[in-house]
Amino acid sequence: MYKEYLHILMEKARGTNYRSSKSKMSAKNAFLLTEKELRRLNTSFRSKKVSDDLIANHIFKKLRGEITDSEIDIYANNHFTAAYYSFLGLKDRMIKENNFDYRGIKKYGYLINLILFDILIFANHIGQKIDKDYYFFKGGRSNIEDSRWHYLGTNQLLYNSIFEDKMLDDKFAFIVSAVALRQTIELKMQRIIGFTDFIDLKGKKVFTKHNFLFDFIKKNKTHFEFDINIKIIQKIFEFCNESVHKGIMPYYWQMYYAIKFCDPLFYNPNYMKGHTWNIHSAVKILKYEELKEKLEKKLQDLFPKPEFDIEIIWIKPEAQRIS
Repeated sequence: MYKEYLHILMEKARGTNYRSSKSKMSAKNAFLLTEKELRRLNTSFRSKKVSDDLIANHIFKKLRGEITDSEIDIYANNHFTAAYYSFLGLKDRMIKENNFDYRGIKKYGYLINLILFDILIFANHIGQKIDKDYYFFKGGRSNIEDSRWHYLGTNQLLYNSIFEDKMLDDKFAFIVSAVALRQTIELKMQRIIGFTDFIDLKGKKVFTKHNFLFDFIKKNKTHFEFDINIKIIQKIFEFCNESVHKGIMPYYWQMYYAIKFCDPLFYNPNYMKGHTWNIHSAVKILKYEELKEKLEKKLQDLFPKPEFDIEIIWIKPEAQRIS
């Protein structure tokens, strides 16, 4: 069951040394053997290539409420097929670039690893229908990244594209920076409390207002200590929201000051002052468990039973817990 070629591919795609130095398998052969295994799993439930329309109608659909085994199978099969075709798409790109070798695999290494880690749960689901002991490989990746990485991307959009690497057209990079900053602030506001999402187990769609968490934090300000001006952060969020929905081109100085005020949210403001280093120390939370209970109650009040059946998904908060 151990698939050495998978690990060789993932390691060589990352540009690191495979842990078994005795292996003589090339990156290209590891890729081809991985492709063969993906094809085997795909043909176990599909006899021919399916259209992009069929796939798209399923992979963008959310499963809600009570879910049957057949719905899970359809969901897994279509996501697996989409991932398999995407994997083949990377191969086609490397071939067109005359680069289907170690150099090309290393160039697209991040995407190759991303596909393999994301396909893992679907491959195991499909493989275990054939053999209950099947596993694609053991491991996984974190699906939740610190919002700081989104913020770094926003900075790169604004400054690198305008002043340095010219990855994008100046004007487009400038417009997209407001879109990226809007998403980044929204993620940060959720993750300050460790709140990632909530779902309705009955399948009903539920939405909060875009300023819901700002209002909640302000109404529970005794739980927080800020090294930021939260009121200005909300104004920046509202400004970016206008840009997203109305295509408003920001003034340069608006983005300049937006970045300037948001910086402390994603970097330790006390780093140069000799204090304990913590990238989330711009926000400190007091009585964290009590705060979580208040948020749960607020959502339950907004979406009461029996019409709704809410479950909250929690992660480690992006804030410094001090009590």
